[in-house]
Amino acid sequence: MSVKKENVLENKFNNIENLLSTLKTEAKTHKYYHHYTNLDSVLKIIETKSLLLSRSDIMNDQQELEKIDISLNDWKKIYSMSFTYGTKENMALWGLYSIPYEIGARISFIGSELRTIVKNNSNNLLYFNQGHTEEIKGDKELNLYEILYVSDANRKKEYDYKYMIKDKTYYSNEYIGASLNKIGNPKDLAGTMKNEAWSYEQEVRLRLKLNKNNINFEKVKLSINNLDFKNMILTFAPWVSKETQHNIKKKLININSKCKNIVFKESGFSDLVNLRDKCFYCKQPGGYLPKIQL
Repeated sequence: MSVKKENVLENKFNNIENLLSTLKTEAKTHKYYHHYTNLDSVLKIIETKSLLLSRSDIMNDQQELEKIDISLNDWKKIYSMSFTYGTKENMALWGLYSIPYEIGARISFIGSELRTIVKNNSNNLLYFNQGHTEEIKGDKELNLYEILYVSDANRKKEYDYKYMIKDKTYYSNEYIGASLNKIGNPKDLAGTMKNEAWSYEQEVRLRLKLNKNNINFEKVKLSINNLDFKNMILTFAPWVSKETQHNIKKKLININSKCKNIVFKESGFSDLVNLRDKCFYCKQPGGYLPKIQL
């Protein structure tokens, strides 16, 4: 089946600036932004009135560093925090990011609330490391981006690469992460592109791009001092006990009385999903992990 001209990446986007503009536009269309984490992190967010962005070279998907042909020094100028826009709970995200499971949580921001935070606090950013902060000097750019997912090369098809932006798919024989691609400098794409294998995450990324790096700081704090708590939802992971839920609600309200306006929710999978960790196998006859014969 022949690909329509308008679905060829280079025909739709004649340069990387146009592509990035589309990623920013698409990222602003979502009703909610969800962040899977744990309750310890939730308490720190409320206590410090801030979100933490992590430097790109220490993120969990190390393959992402290989998807774009730029130096490690350039990666160290990028900090980010990940959100998902999926309308339903995602069991894979519960499993990957809400660890330990017994205190897992998902924070959800109403779309307009997070977009306002990003817009109004782009100058309220500080380097952060173990309680120590430092002013960020120089130019900086803070924006939400829809993630661009790219397939691995497939030389047997009409086009070698497939690119996905939300529900739209484009094709190309160009790999835009390469330094010699035809539409621009791949350095500008750092922190906005991932392998198609991660597309189930439906990710929107909050990306901070600096004009220089600071190797002493792996984190950056973004102030959310003006957060309206009624625009925040806290969903407990399926494995969080009723007692823990009750205690966390009390702790949050003790930290900030306005936390009573947070919408608290139980997971739709509560008491329906059993965990099998190492302790499960220890309790089995013989008391050891299953052996695999090689």
